[in-house]
Amino acid sequence: MMPLRFKISQIIEQALFDKTKGYYQNQNPIGKDHDFITSPEISQIFGEVIASYLLNYFAQQQTPFALVEMGAGQGVLYQDILQTIFNLAKKNNILAQDFLNSGSFDIVEINPVLKKIQQENLKKFNDKILITWHQNFSQFTRKINSSKRRIFFISNELLDCFAIDQYVKTDIGWCERLVELASKEDFSNARFVIDNFSPKINQFVIEKLGYEIADKAKINAVFEHSKTLQDFYHELCQSLKDYQGIAINCDYGYSQYQDFANTLQAVKQHQKIPFLQALSGCDITGHVDFFALDKIAHSFKLSSSIVSQRQFLLELGGLQRCQNLATQNSQQAKQIFEAFDRLVSPQEMGELFKFHIIW
Repeated sequence: MMPLRFKISQIIEQALFDKTKGYYQNQNPIGKDHDFITSPEISQIFGEVIASYLLNYFAQQQTPFALVEMGAGQGVLYQDILQTIFNLAKKNNILAQDFLNSGSFDIVEINPVLKKIQQENLKKFNDKILITWHQNFSQFTRKINSSKRRIFFISNELLDCFAIDQYVKTDIGWCERLVELASKEDFSNARFVIDNFSPKINQFVIEKLGYEIADKAKINAVFEHSKTLQDFYHELCQSLKDYQGIAINCDYGYSQYQDFANTLQAVKQHQKIPFLQALSGCDITGHVDFFALDKIAHSFKLSSSIVSQRQFLLELGGLQRCQNLATQNSQQAKQIFEAFDRLVSPQEMGELFKFHIIW
């Protein structure tokens, strides 16, 4: 029986989003005792700085809005943002009070296990605000369409979850890398193969990269493309165009084509494992192509900014907040500084992680 060949994105989609066995569909992957940990779990300062940024943005035009996080994990980021603003409101901060009175509060989450954890972690706000959960972004925008609110969209480590395909530069042009399987259900002898040269595929990559960049790429260079992510970004940017507002997306990725590295990776219990050994029960991601996403934002005539996580947190007062927290909690000062350093150090998350802000 001849082996079968599949696009990498098909394999990833099945591994992550299959309705019965998908990694993101039926379990909690986040935390020290699970597979990975994200910035909000590392330090509350991450959410506090984003809260401050949103308040300053709201101050420019105090009109009704919907604060929505997509892929909210355990709800820690949303919790830290709300807690920061409620703490300010208790101190008679008029801007924070107006923010809470002007906002509706929403989360988009496909994972029922994580949704329950989010609801548990956010129940402390139940007597103050109503938080509404949605199965997908389109469901959320239908609500916005009826309420005519601006969108305040946030996400952290959402964009890397969208499946990617890979294309390899060969001596005759760009060819697609595929996964070869004995059958669709049998991953035991999975292997990567380079598909036969196709003028259509070659032209597709050249159009995406631009002729000069595609031509200068070295042999064995890997170009990664996520159709589903770019489709979602078109939907997100269209909603910002229609309803106005801002999107703040944080993830690991690159903002220029330089190394053309293979960034496809899998993680299990905080350890990286080879992709072909991770087709069941593992987190599978690739680095985000912020350069391509920025072009989409500009195609909608939106303004945008790409900054490193280090720059975002430091320029918006993260270090001062860290010092204040350490002073208020002297026994935990060492842990507070170590956690913040993990977020901003160039050797840790500081440079690899980027904030893509669109308005």
